Amino acid sequence: MKKTSLTIFFYCLLGLIFYGCTCYQTYISGSSGLRVGGFTTKDTITNIDIVYGQFSITDDHEVEYLSNNYAGFGMQQAYAFSPCINLMNKIEESQSELYFDQPFTLDSETLPASTNLLENTTFRKHIYMNSYSEEDYSQFSISLDSSFFFPPVFTNGPMHIKLITKTDNGLTFTSELNVIMDF
Repeated sequence: MKKTSLTIFFYCLLGLIFYGCTCYQTYISGSSGLRVGGFTTKDTITNIDIVYGQFSITDDHEVEYLSNNYAGFGMQQAYAFSPCINLMNKIEESQSELYFDQPFTLDSETLPASTNLLENTTFRKHIYMNSYSEEDYSQFSISLDSSFFFPPVFTNGPMHIKLITKTDNGLTFTSELNVIMDF
């Protein structure tokens, strides 16, 4: 009886180690939606964000699992208590595009509507871009500094925001969002 219990325990322990050593490959497969954060509230009737102060634009991405990688003889490539998840692609910040459907003036330069704002050097010096990717989560965010809001450069009313992000393996994701500017 003792020998059988020890044998079962040994096989369970080996199974736990082999199972826990799984190495996954994941990739960014799409955009799950654009959102604004900061000084915002949501209109309960239209479900549209109302921006009334400093805000940031964030695009969350979908991440999918490709496969499990096993080393020789059924052994996985990681230790039992450490994750082994490899993200196969990343967001290219330099290839991203941002469009607003209303013109605005920043540092006495008028930026026209529906042009890629991330190509404009005046606009870029007043924003902070951050791309964050993990094994099962990815996001790209753009934060606008206080020069956009004191005094406000945006016209009150509806505004359409369009963000295009690209990955280093050639995938392109387009996200759009309608907001109401209320300064």
